[in-house]
Amino acid sequence: MAKIIVTPSALRAFAQARYLQWLSKRMPKQREHVLNQRKLFIFPTQQGFIFLLVCALVLISAVNYQNNLAYVVVFFMLSLLNTSILFTFINMSGLKLGVADSEAGFVGKHVAFRLTLSSSSKRQHHQLSLSFKHADKTSISLVQANTQRVELTAPVSKRGVYQADRVRVESTYPLGLIRCWSWVDLEMQALVYPKPISCDIKSYIAHADEGELHSSFQGDDFHGFRAYQPGDSLRQSHWPSLAKGQPLQQKQFLSFVSQTNTLDFSQFHHGNIEETLSKICYAAITLNKKNEPFGLILPNAAIGISSGEKHLHQVLAALATFK
Repeated sequence: MAKIIVTPSALRAFAQARYLQWLSKRMPKQREHVLNQRKLFIFPTQQGFIFLLVCALVLISAVNYQNNLAYVVVFFMLSLLNTSILFTFINMSGLKLGVADSEAGFVGKHVAFRLTLSSSSKRQHHQLSLSFKHADKTSISLVQANTQRVELTAPVSKRGVYQADRVRVESTYPLGLIRCWSWVDLEMQALVYPKPISCDIKSYIAHADEGELHSSFQGDDFHGFRAYQPGDSLRQSHWPSLAKGQPLQQKQFLSFVSQTNTLDFSQFHHGNIEETLSKICYAAITLNKKNEPFGLILPNAAIGISSGEKHLHQVLAALATFK
């Protein structure tokens, strides 16, 4: 009969899987969480255990020497610990966490998520610490403002749509003897763009003499004005129109753009899809920095020639979600 060998790593993995399964049933994924008794966990910190050890030593001394003062000290320390448990729980209870927005990032970097913190019970929340697993902690106190925003970052290593992990919210207020925490699962996701790989853009874009005139923020000939849109460069804004009480306008120029400024997947592709997308990503960022209009052709999508930050993020989003 074959022996079944259970390794410590396999046992830990099994226990963690069962714990996450239990946690998902207890606190399912939502856009907003309000911390209450069902969602909070509480346990002594390292300093709390040392405090308990000191209590035990003082109690042993009190029993051994029949010292009434030592009894008073023990009972005072235990009452202090019990009060700390109540205050630590109250400090976390009623805290409301919601999703604000997210910010995309590149492979090998970080994506950012912005959360809103508020109090459902109009009480203050001190010395809160928020973080993703294996990520830096962010500390905040909800004292005066009714609602505050906090930004958390998470490292990413794969292109696509990143689903955020659970957020750990904890506090050891007021004495640091007791830790109260929760693992909230918020419906948060962010795009992860390919990692830009430097390449010679000209070698991937065919040369041609044919082209067409495009309006942009920089060029050879002044073309006219258009209404200002959020995200436009303020350097090309026509400020005199605003001074006259008119709506802010943007200067436009005409420039000759070669039709070969289209980033064609087939021209960049040489076997490795991720490397191809990374080179196209680099080309798009480079052309955008030069304020040159460009387009994108993928096997399953196409984006026309344009320019600006909004167009760049549209192209990068197509690269991130390419399958």
